[in-house]
Amino acid sequence: MANYNPGQLVSITTNPGFKNSSGVLTDPTTVTLRWRDPHGVETVWVYGTDPEITRTSAGIYASEILGDITGTYVFRWEGDGSVTAADEDSFIVESLFDLQFTSPQTPLRYLTPLMLRNMAFGTTFTQDSAELASLIETATYLVNSECNAPTGFDFRGGTVVAEEHIWDPGNVYKPGSGRVWPMNHPVKSASSLKIYVTSTQYVEFNVNTLFVNKALGYVEPVGLPNMTALFSAIPPWGLTESVAKLDYTYGYAFTVSSEVPKILADGTLLAANAFWAAAPTLTADNVEVDSGDYTYDADEGTVTITAGVDRTVTYRLSYTHKLPTGIARATGLLVTDLIGYANINAAGLSGLSGIRVEEIELRQSSKAGFIATPISRAVAALLAPYKYIVMR
Repeated sequence: MANYNPGQLVSITTNPGFKNSSGVLTDPTTVTLRWRDPHGVETVWVYGTDPEITRTSAGIYASEILGDITGTYVFRWEGDGSVTAADEDSFIVESLFDLQFTSPQTPLRYLTPLMLRNMAFGTTFTQDSAELASLIETATYLVNSECNAPTGFDFRGGTVVAEEHIWDPGNVYKPGSGRVWPMNHPVKSASSLKIYVTSTQYVEFNVNTLFVNKALGYVEPVGLPNMTALFSAIPPWGLTESVAKLDYTYGYAFTVSSEVPKILADGTLLAANAFWAAAPTLTADNVEVDSGDYTYDADEGTVTITAGVDRTVTYRLSYTHKLPTGIARATGLLVTDLIGYANINAAGLSGLSGIRVEEIELRQSSKAGFIATPISRAVAALLAPYKYIVMR
């Protein structure tokens, strides 16, 4: 079984060719090629009718199959009439890019400097945008850490390809669970589940045969898999435990209707939430504004009206955003704390644990400081609903 890269035309031929009862290469009356892609879709070509099959010499026929889907392709040559014979084989299309990965936005930041400056935390941010972006990135990773989020997780959602899990087939004493529990949630959809028994041999369940329980967060096959030549050719040195590889998407979606945005000094309309999932709807005095009359920045959560803002009307925005509001607020509070501790350190008061006003007294402790100090109660309260508690 040969391996090829996605997008390759795979040349196949009758091997060793069609032979008559005397072992002489002979042309059958009818030559048919049947092949199935990894999704189980079957294609049938007949020599003389379909140009995809060519005759090389007596009894020898060739064709090419486009390997545009990763997985196992199976094919079968059939001869009828003057010679009756059949031959089956398979090949695998796989890619080095078909590895486990998540696709969060990079770099990972749950705020933008513009959003932070307009959060009304009582702090005047004098840092430039680059410095604020760095602080936001630090705060974002602290948020993920406090929530026990998996590596690579993004609260704005993402796509995961070939995430690996042990597949439990069960035994004589207990049935298998038949479920896969994705590491990232909430799960939105699942597109493919492959159960590997060797490094290259597997069966695959596609989107039509996968059930996603969004409340409990698991994926379960509910139909027959796309079959390959798998079970007829499993070597005795297969995997000790079968491995499931799951492709899925995860993330939140929050809908906001008729929100009155903040009008910035430059006339930009700023929503309360950023990281929109799609284009917003804008109204002026309850009349919808044509989408061609404004532009928007989904990551900033802003709208710019081409002709300029009219401050005599009331604008309202309707949109769907991906980032939970509590995550954004917690990130902003953490940035404020980081800046506060940085100012203390800059004043040479690192480790300050107390101040006495009468007869001035400063107390220093080597155990004090941001690293040893738990996050504030406000941040903890905002993050509490989003902490990962994994149950199996």
